[in-house]
Amino acid sequence: MRKVGKVYLAVSSIGQLVLNLRCTLVDPVVKVELTGRGFLRWFEEHNPELDYDKSTACTNQAVYLSKAKNFHIEDGWLDSGVLTFDFQFKFPPNIPSTFTSKIGCISHFV
Repeated sequence: MRKVGKVYLAVSSIGQLVLNLRCTLVDPVVKVELTGRGFLRWFEEHNPELDYDKSTACTNQAVYLSKAKNFHIEDGWLDSGVLTFDFQFKFPPNIPSTFTSKIGCISHFV
């Protein structure tokens, strides 16, 4: 059985990035991206009515969600330690929820 991560439902929201830096960063770029992708895979088995033998695997991919947030770093550097960046990404009500099955999955990644 595959390990399932956090499940995100339509209208869920997320909104905090926590960085634990071991050293100072100069001219850093801090960007948060949210991507929701769906994969569906099915197999077409051999058909005895055909005069050839062929099994086919078909994959369909869709991107349901794509958002990004860039954080402006005022001083041009980040000190070491724990830093928190707040943002707000809300999942639209019309996207499918996260799921995993034998034939496919939909996953939302941050």
